[in-house]
Amino acid sequence: PDLRYPVAGTVQRLGVFEKMEGLGVLKLGADFPRDEGGYNTFDFARAYEMKFPHAYHVKREHFDQMLFEHAREQGVDAREQVKVERVEFDARGRPVAVHASDANGALRFQPRYLVDASGRDAFLGGKLKLKRKNPQHQSAAVFSHYRGVKRRPGADAGNVSIYRHANGWIWLIPLPGEAGEMSVGAVCYPEYMKTRKGDSEGFLMRTL
Repeated sequence: PDLRYPVAGTVQRLGVFEKMEGLGVLKLGADFPRDEGGYNTFDFARAYEMKFPHAYHVKREHFDQMLFEHAREQGVDAREQVKVERVEFDARGRPVAVHASDANGALRFQPRYLVDASGRDAFLGGKLKLKRKNPQHQSAAVFSHYRGVKRRPGADAGNVSIYRHANGWIWLIPLPGEAGEMSVGAVCYPEYMKTRKGDSEGFLMRTL
């Protein structure tokens, strides 16, 4: 990979590019349906100001675990099954202690830097009331993983497929594995999401 390309350069500098390749599905492009039938493929290699000619789709839990284990291999004190309970701040608002627990009891850390990587849980963002809605991005998605889904032929086998529907758009993303696993999701506008009744699986199937 060329180090001018941010993602490729980062994973190469971390020494995990080959590990990522082993986890992922090679994606050469995305495709969109044609009105007359079939589909058109948008090749990443032909993108305007192309920065990298392909991508990989990985299962997030496998990718995160790989990065975690790699960090530990490099000497990082990386711990699993530790739950952060609260963060203690000083008068300037800087974190001075992290209180946590594991199977053996209470833990206390005094970090030089603190990074909240809790994702949508937004551990600190929620406690400090920093979470804000983005008025320009009001959509939400419901999705699931399916096995035995037929993939595109040949070089298009790793494509992300995009379809429009009356209330948003739908993705099909091939996942790693031999069972033909596919992520299928529907991105929906808020008004449509409010019509959801019953279980999420039923709502997704009706939308599909």
